[in-house]
Amino acid sequence: MATASLKHLKFNSYLALLLCTLVIVSLDYLLWLQSEVEHPLLPADTSRYPWTIVSGTDSREGGLSVIEVEEQTYSLEYAFKLDGTHSYPFAHLGIWFTRGDSIDDLMDWNVYSQIRLTVRCEPRNVLTLILHSFDAQVTDLNDFDSFRPSNALFNCDRDWQTVDIDLHQLNTPEWWLKRVNLDISNKTYDLGRIKSISLGNTSQSPVDLTDKVKFAEFTLTGRDWSLFISGSALLVFAWLSLVYWTLRQRTQRLLAMEQEKAKQASLTKTYQPLPTDSKKEKEKRAAMQLMATEFTNPELDLDTALSRLGTNRTKLNAILKEETGMTFSVCLNHLRLTEAARLLTETDLSVAEIAFKVGYNNASYFNRVFRKQFLCTPGEYKQKQQKPHPLPESSNNKH
Repeated sequence: MATASLKHLKFNSYLALLLCTLVIVSLDYLLWLQSEVEHPLLPADTSRYPWTIVSGTDSREGGLSVIEVEEQTYSLEYAFKLDGTHSYPFAHLGIWFTRGDSIDDLMDWNVYSQIRLTVRCEPRNVLTLILHSFDAQVTDLNDFDSFRPSNALFNCDRDWQTVDIDLHQLNTPEWWLKRVNLDISNKTYDLGRIKSISLGNTSQSPVDLTDKVKFAEFTLTGRDWSLFISGSALLVFAWLSLVYWTLRQRTQRLLAMEQEKAKQASLTKTYQPLPTDSKKEKEKRAAMQLMATEFTNPELDLDTALSRLGTNRTKLNAILKEETGMTFSVCLNHLRLTEAARLLTETDLSVAEIAFKVGYNNASYFNRVFRKQFLCTPGEYKQKQQKPHPLPESSNNKH
């Protein structure tokens, strides 16, 4: 019975821990989903980062390239025409987030990892997206050309397509690094200090043709790692606390079971064969074995015991009094109530089931004797969830 109770205790502990672990993993997954961030720049009126359009061409180098913005509220549409006679024609559309002269006015985009574009072009084109960031070594806030340009290329044609640009894999052109006297291996840029984005042509863009470009989506995406990490840390702490509490409860119950086994052993220690074969010792052994093994039998009463042992009332009570300090009826109730208290603490059986299991056919009678012994009903005892109740004190009344 003790082995079965131990297995039941282990199963319940592991099941509770498994269920709570699944709950914590689910909450962590929800945190992962909640940590995702998406901030669209279109429509302009609802953008998290207000912006203005600043266009630029090769006109100051003597070129004749032109660019014209056609829509910048709900979508971003523009047309440009590159001067085929110019050595390096260009037409860029700048999206400026700040015009201030303070470093504090720059945008912090460390939380973002990508820019998602939904774009189409006519004719087919290869365009570039340029991120202009503050470089502590060379940038002068009043000189736009001193901001570090970090770019990525993307294709577009007449059909809508979605392009994801990795903000951590941008390239700084060698010509700019040479111009500001930085090593061409210097590829580091600061996403925490962004001034603007430029959309421009490349060397493969058509010249002397009107190129039309339209962006239906322009969205910053990423993940707020601070939310995920702090939330996960709290969940891990909660899980470790749960493991500690589960192991502590299991240890306490195992200790209680061992204490109960020791108490039961004190009643059955005289069942071991004695080095004598005297009739008196055999009668003692038979009486104690009957009580220990048959106390849960609802048919066991004094007359049945006398019949099974082949003895009389006086002799049986004398044996029990000598060995346990109790008469037959007191000893029988003691064993039954002790086992009932254990079952109420360690199992989910109902009071009626426990009453029958320990030898009481009448639940009302069981409630009455239990209340008399423990000063509470079996149901109240079960709700207390305390350590096993001390063994009932033996009565000196003979039955």
